[in-house]
Amino acid sequence: MTAETKMSEDEFRLFERGSWVYPHPVALSCGRIIRSRSEETLVDALLKGAEILARYLASVSLASYSVREDGTESPELFADLKGHLAFGHFLNVTQLVAKLKCDHPAKSYLRSGFSTGDDKKGKRPTDEALIKLLNLRNELGHDLNSITRPKAISILQEHSPQTLLAAAIEGVQGLLQLPLFVVENFGFTKGKLVGQRLMLMGDSADPPPESVELSNPLQGDGDPYVGFSDSVYVLAPMLVWRVSHKTANYRLFIFDTIETDSVKYKAVEVSTYESQATETSDFHSILAGNVRQAESITLADGRSFAREWSERRKALEAASDKLQGRIPWDTFSADTMKWYSSKLAEEEDARSPAEIIHSKLLDGRDSLTPTELNQLQMLFGTEASIMKTIGRELLDLRAVMTEGERWDERVESHSNVIDCLKTAVEFFSKYVGVDGVTLDGLKATSGSADYLAMREALVNLFIHQDFTDQRSAAQVEIQPEQVVCFNPGKSLTNERGLIEGGKSQCRNPLIARALRLIGFAELAGSGLRQLQHVWRTNKRRPPKMESNSAANTFTLTLDWRTVPDNYNEFWKDRLGVKLSESEATILNLSVDGLTVEEAASATGLRLDSANEAIETLVRQALVDQKKKRYVIKNHLRDLLSGG
Repeated sequence: MTAETKMSEDEFRLFERGSWVYPHPVALSCGRIIRSRSEETLVDALLKGAEILARYLASVSLASYSVREDGTESPELFADLKGHLAFGHFLNVTQLVAKLKCDHPAKSYLRSGFSTGDDKKGKRPTDEALIKLLNLRNELGHDLNSITRPKAISILQEHSPQTLLAAAIEGVQGLLQLPLFVVENFGFTKGKLVGQRLMLMGDSADPPPESVELSNPLQGDGDPYVGFSDSVYVLAPMLVWRVSHKTANYRLFIFDTIETDSVKYKAVEVSTYESQATETSDFHSILAGNVRQAESITLADGRSFAREWSERRKALEAASDKLQGRIPWDTFSADTMKWYSSKLAEEEDARSPAEIIHSKLLDGRDSLTPTELNQLQMLFGTEASIMKTIGRELLDLRAVMTEGERWDERVESHSNVIDCLKTAVEFFSKYVGVDGVTLDGLKATSGSADYLAMREALVNLFIHQDFTDQRSAAQVEIQPEQVVCFNPGKSLTNERGLIEGGKSQCRNPLIARALRLIGFAELAGSGLRQLQHVWRTNKRRPPKMESNSAANTFTLTLDWRTVPDNYNEFWKDRLGVKLSESEATILNLSVDGLTVEEAASATGLRLDSANEAIETLVRQALVDQKKKRYVIKNHLRDLLSGG
């Protein structure tokens, strides 16, 4: 049996379309419905899909209620909402918001599917269908796994949950066509306000980041938003975008339990997240009826988020046969898949490598977007398929240890990411002296500074590499005192984010997730922060990070030399100059010159504080500014050389 054989063609197409273009929680449930291979799993997917729809609608409804125009209408509406919430609670939230008389952003969308309190109009399609599905769910109980095949067949024939859920979705089609998105890492580029946007539409759990130019910044950096015709409004704290350690990536979490001192959330995958203090207070503020403001914001070209997504959605639907492609398992390396699946599998897992990867990494999805297929090819492809896909090597390793030589050894590879990592680890170990480290050993999250540098630098090459740029491969050049890592693909994080940390957008989120699942990469960009911390601890010169937008490249330079302690040995003892520890570190580095970013990296200060420390040194006539670098005063350099 397939899901398609148990529903009408229109119903199947609606769920299939939903898996491409609906908000992620609803799209994910639609994807599970069309992938069902038995009557039992289909019934389970349909009833869980109904609850997920109710949860998403409740999140949107509460957020819309919080920006209603008349704050005096029904401020006590949700005062009693607390404890563990179930299907019926979420449905009731949406029913109550749909009946509000005052204007709010989702009003017209909700009223197309829900009753308004006017008995003359009767039940609306979404309202009626979800009530029936709720009653069916309560009748069957919550342990749907115990339903037998004959029972499931009977349910599909007598209650038609597939028809009910399709009707529920149709009733709020307009609301489900509004874009759900996250924008992070705002910054100015050539005078333009740019952010990294993730479109949380469709069933992919790893949406690729895209740069968007905005009219003004969003207040909720990194929070989920819904875009309407003339405004956007934030869904947090009802719906939040947070790390899921279970799935090794970011996920959407919907509120699930409301207590006085905390709010607990649940993702579709049943992993949980507990609120921070600010989320809890914000949530209780909304339940108490307090009003917040919608945000008037557009893209820089004047289009609303809703209009832009509508244009994109129509184009996607028009090219539906190209939206997703089947996974080309026959083009993947059997040895690579066997090795990788062994790192994912539970003990005594009898499934094939493809089945394990399909379940653990791809969430059971049978088809992927073109972007995801490309990343999967980079991860597991044979050499022939890699060259056909990208047309160049993935990796170029060089050791330049002899002065005057172009290189002592060079290794190029157009193997897949996993094989390239193995080659790079062996090359690094040979020339940097990271003894005994193998590919399997990259799971270790602690060790020497050299090991941690290798781990971060090499993993970084692949999760951030722009595989659409065919001009050059990722390069690693090892020299006696430094290693230079060059990558096609500019940084998607601004300079402040690189130094101070925060959420780090990956150009290749599926590759990043694949490496995180086996312990080879850190979540939320913590690898670079850890690298800078280790460099400081070992008194090494700060890493240099240069992103070139015009050339679409990123370069990381790691300097093995230690920072000379001229301050304690010379300035403090001989001249009596009194400086803080951070200021002394910056003065020591100013002999060779440094930027504010390097000063922050070397000291662990935030950029603003590092700039203040440098200004102190400037006022004390110890350093000069030369363009964007700060260098020690010439007469002090001469004095130091003479001393």
